[in-house]
Amino acid sequence: MNDVELSEIKSTLPSFIYAVSSLYEEKFDFSLLTDSYFRYSILEESDNQLISLLFSIYLDRLSLRFNDGSLNEKTLSQVFSIMKSQSLEDVRLQNYIIIIVRYFTRLKHEQQKITSLIDTSNKKIKDSPETFREVSASLEKYK
Repeated sequence: MNDVELSEIKSTLPSFIYAVSSLYEEKFDFSLLTDSYFRYSILEESDNQLISLLFSIYLDRLSLRFNDGSLNEKTLSQVFSIMKSQSLEDVRLQNYIIIIVRYFTRLKHEQQKITSLIDTSNKKIKDSPETFREVSASLEKYK
């Protein structure tokens, strides 16, 4: 339990802000942020009309960390587990749409990276060991 959960005052908005803003830090504990602060901010007020917006904002910030390599797409499963909570059943469809858009965006990103590296006419790029590593990594992410 974190300090917020131990207090008797609901601090859902500060918890959400902390979770999102911490994603901008150079080093952060994704599991702690997601499982403690983000989960708390969502589930403690599961009747909040802004739940889907909060998921969208959090996933948007995660996307930046995918792009810089700090996180990988497997971390989306932690956010998805929060979405599956029984208390969020009324907004489940909206939240699923939000996360599936992120999954498809990541798939498209990897697909374009693979295609551009493989289809390049630049022999130096095509024959580079770095290109091979990038394509291999993208194929793994694509799976």
